[in-house]
Formats: sequence, C-alpha cells, structure tokens
Amino acid sequence: MAHPQDSPLAPPPSRPPLWPALLLGLLVQAAVIAWVANSEIPARVFISSWSVSMPGILALAILLLVGLRYRGRLREALFGARSLVVVYIMVAVSGILTGYGAIQHMMPTLGAVIWRGSAGSWAKLHPHLPNWLVPKSRDVMQGMFTGESSVPWAAWLVPLLFWFLVLMALYGAMMCLAVILSRQWIHAERLSFPVAQLPLEMVSPSRTHSVFRNRLMWIGFAVPALLESLVALNYYFPAVPAVQMKHINYQPQWFPERPWSAMNPFYWGWTPFIIGFAYLAPVDVCFSVWFFNLVAKALRLVGAMMGMDTQGGGVIASRFPYPEEQAFGAFIAFAIAALWRTLPGIQRAWRERRRGTGDEEGRVLLGALAGFILCSGAVLGFFVAAGITWGASLAILTLTLLVAITLSRIRAEAGPAWVFGPYRDVTRALTVGLGTGAFTEREIAPLSLFRWAYRDVRFVPMPFHMEALKIADGAGIRKRTAIWIMALATATGILLGFYFVWTLSYQLGWGSGKVYSGPVAGATVIWNQASDWTKNRTSFDEFGFPWLVGGGVFCAFLIWMRTLFVWWPFHPIGYVMAETGAGSSFWFHYLVAWLLKFTVLRYGGHRLYVRTIPLIIGVILGDILTQCAWSAVATILNIPVYQFIS
Repeated sequence: MAHPQDSPLAPPPSRPPLWPALLLGLLVQAAVIAWVANSEIPARVFISSWSVSMPGILALAILLLVGLRYRGRLREALFGARSLVVVYIMVAVSGILTGYGAIQHMMPTLGAVIWRGSAGSWAKLHPHLPNWLVPKSRDVMQGMFTGESSVPWAAWLVPLLFWFLVLMALYGAMMCLAVILSRQWIHAERLSFPVAQLPLEMVSPSRTHSVFRNRLMWIGFAVPALLESLVALNYYFPAVPAVQMKHINYQPQWFPERPWSAMNPFYWGWTPFIIGFAYLAPVDVCFSVWFFNLVAKALRLVGAMMGMDTQGGGVIASRFPYPEEQAFGAFIAFAIAALWRTLPGIQRAWRERRRGTGDEEGRVLLGALAGFILCSGAVLGFFVAAGITWGASLAILTLTLLVAITLSRIRAEAGPAWVFGPYRDVTRALTVGLGTGAFTEREIAPLSLFRWAYRDVRFVPMPFHMEALKIADGAGIRKRTAIWIMALATATGILLGFYFVWTLSYQLGWGSGKVYSGPVAGATVIWNQASDWTKNRTSFDEFGFPWLVGGGVFCAFLIWMRTLFVWWPFHPIGYVMAETGAGSSFWFHYLVAWLLKFTVLRYGGHRLYVRTIPLIIGVILGDILTQCAWSAVATILNIPVYQFIS
C-alpha cells in the first residue's frame, strides 16, 4: 500500500548550499554523542538502541521551534526542510555508534582481556592479540577499570587509528550495500519504511499545517506524554499513580508449570510509539509478526508436551524446534532473496554504462558497487593481518553483511522499535555450526577481538543508512550527496565516540560500580567463550545444520508464495522475526496495531487510514520526546531517572 510519504517533499524555489546545514549537523552530532555517553555509561537512560533516532527526533523538534523565530535566507539555510533532513541523517547514522552495544562495548572488550586475564585462562590468548589493535599493558588498562584517571592517549593512539580504519571500512561496505539495494527497495518495491515516516512528516513544509496544527496530532501527543511522565514521577514519588507500559516477561507468573513454561519468554505489555510504528507497517506484516511468534511458542509447547525438554528426551530432542538454527537460516535466505531481486538493476546499469546512456542513478549504483568491493577488501585485509585465515575472514564478513541486509529489510517493512537478529551472533554461529575444531587458538583470539562490532545487531548501522537514503530521497537530496553526508557523519561519529567514551570511562571506571554493567558483562562472555573454544574442541553440528537449511527453505517458500498469490497472508518477515528478540518482545504490539489498522481499513478504507496518520504521528512523537526530555534533564542534573527501556 502506498503511503502519503512516498512523494518527495516540495523543493524550495532556490536551494541554498548545504554547508551551513553540515556545520549545524556536526554541532548537533557532537552534543548528541556526548549526551549518549553521559547518559548510558552511568546507567541513567538508554537512548541509543532504538530503531528511530530519539536524539535525532528531539533535535528536529528543537530546530523546528528555533526556526520559527527566523525568516528569509537564514531560516532556509539552517532550518529549511533539506537542512533539517541533513541534521537528522547525521545524528541518526552516527548516534548509534557510541551506544552501549557499540563503542561502549568495544572499550571493555579490548581492556578486559588484558586487565582481568593476566593470570587466568584468558592469558594464553594474549600472544595472539595484535599489538596494533590492543595495548598489552595492564598499566594502560588500570584506569579504565578503576576510574579517576586521565586517558593515556599516547598508548591508545595507534590502536584507535587502526580501529578507525577498520570501522570505516566495515561501515563503508554496509553503506555501499545500502546504496546498491536502495533503488529496488525505495522506487521499485516502494517499501513502507515506517521509521522514516516520522522525520519526513516533521520536516515536510507541505504538511506542517496538517500535522503540527492538527488537533488529532496533539491529542495523540498528549496521551503518551502524560503517561510516560507519570511513570517517571512515580520513580521519585511512589504515591504518584502511574500505568506500567513496559513489555515484561509474564511467563513465571502466568505459565509457571510444565508444559506451559516452555513458552518462556512470554512478553506482554504495550509502549505507545512501538504500536504507532507497527500501525504504519502493512497489514500483512503486522499479522505475520504476531502469528508466527505464537506459532513458534506453540512448537515449543508441543515439544514440552512430548517430553523433549526433559533429561530423558536426550541432547538432540531437547533442542527441538531448533529455534536458533531456524532463525539463522531464515535470515540468510531472506538476505539472499533481497540481493537476487537487485541483480537485474545492476546488470541494466552496467549495460547502460557501456552504451553511454546511463543516468545518474545508475552511475551512483555502479560507484557504490566499486566502493563495496574496495571496503570489503579492506576489511578482509584487516582480518587476515590480525591472524584470521582468508576463509574464516570471508565467512565472517559475508554472514555479517547478509544479517545486516535482513535487519535493514525488517526495518524497511515492519519498523520494530528494536531490530534483533538470531540469538547466535555470526562468530558463535560459526564455532557452533562448524565446530570449534575448525579454528585454531591463533584464530579464536582475533575473532573474539572483533566480535563486539556485530554481537549486538541493534547497533549495526546499515538499517540507518537505508532509512537515511529514503529520507534524503523524500527531501529531494541527491543520492550522491546523501552518501557523502553519511560518510562524514560516520567518520566524525567514530572519532567523537572514541573521545567521549574513553574520557568518561577513565573517569568512572568499568570496574568501579559507577557504570552500566552491560558492556563489561558482554566482554566477559566474549572472552569466556573464547577460552572455552580453545579447550573444548567440537566438530560439525550435524543435527542443527538440517534445521538451519530448513529455516532457509521455509523462508524461501514463503517468499515464493507471495510472488504467486496476491491473497497469500503470510509475510516471510513474520517468520524471520519469530525467534528473535523483536518478535518475542513486540508480538503483542503488532497484534494491537493489526487489529486497529484492519478495522480502520475494513470500515473506513484508505481515506480514513490517511486521516488517522496525524494521530499516530502524535503518539509516536509524544512518547519519544517525553523519554528524551526526562533523559536530558537527568543527564544535566546528574541524577538517576526511570528506565523507560525494558
């Protein structure tokens, strides 16, 4: 179904240069990255992992208000629609890079293996860690964990320089891949991009009157703003009445006994903006998300009823229905299908280039293909230089990019608040699937060193690249320009992230109890598993592999059925998400959104649906801005605040 946001924003009569917007974007970007670090490292409010850039939405709202005071060229140069889109893209693309699953996770991963592994099982990995990626001095790492220290920048200069190059190459490959896929997704298939609709609605000059002066929008805005504020006040003053809006695992309370306990986790709850984004997704996507998640839980229930989860069931049966393998196979098949649909466009662009008749879109696509090959080659070179074999390096990079494609596609069609991948990250999937015996101790150490970069896929930037291209297309910004904007934002975002995370970490200390324990816990898991892989040598997983293939085949079947029958109600994204954190956490949100949207379309048609969009935009905007406001106040006043994130 086409959405109102499919048409580009109306361009101004004369377009001002973008350099003032780039300067403004750099300033806002620096403020946002500092805010993320100072809010999340001390465990106040976590704002970086959401699919929509909450700080970016807050920045848009503030700039829109400030822009009302100006007229003429200054307003158009700094606060016009195209300028605001530039600022949002820069913040969205770079804000996640400093998050608690990205650079914040990187720092203790590099430090823990040296600081905490001097005499333990981690110490045997030290000789295999490249000196140019991690300083092997406990004196350098001491302040990182004890705090109240200044950063020994001289010791970190070379490692951070190489990490900057590694990340630029990896993220550059993802950005080029997004460009290659964007023409097919944005123009040929016209995907809904629920997350991108919010910033487009906010900055559109042709819709400012209909949205920001629409009574429904402000009604929708007021409801979550009031409810979230009451929850935050209840955190300080328990007497204040509040309604819990987190999605919580109710399995221990509702299904404590076997066999029903096999449905763990059973999340139930509602968050307004998550329902809002789900409402903007197609009806069949909403239906499939909750349907396949309940089917997955039913399969676990059947296994428990047959006694497979008991000790007598055996090691093989107890893994039924092999959810990790099914999910990973579905992810890979879904990404391959997306690439396959893009091949005709690449071939057409290449033929047009040879005939000299290609347009700018085709030239950009071929340039992105060349950039992808160059960046991918650089990543492989870094992996091999670190001690990983060419085969393992190629497998890690290929699977990482395929997972990133599927994550981007999920965001482009379903718009979940978080986008999770399979429960096994790429490295663990390889060691479990092929067996740890396929990797030497010399490989396991650098494999683990890079693992933080793709372990928490919520912080993989490719979905943000794809949405940035959609937003730029809607704002009339040339794709070539959007690419350079994203590249600039990525480079400055990495450097600013290094500075703020390293500075604050040495001030507080990852072992001092003053910081969020998640990154340190993640680092501990990484190095414990690395140590275990060197000691316990396993072989190929002959029982899980057929289920992985089966997951891919079933996903391909769902894709094929959708191409044959328009009436086919089961969207493959529902199956892909079923055994991920997104499917299990948000299935009820999608059920509510499906019921609402189905009812609206059934009895009011597309016209009524369009009229409800301002209400939904208000709900999303009110929820996001309220959470951001409480986080900003807590950061400024240096006080704890209610954790809106579950």
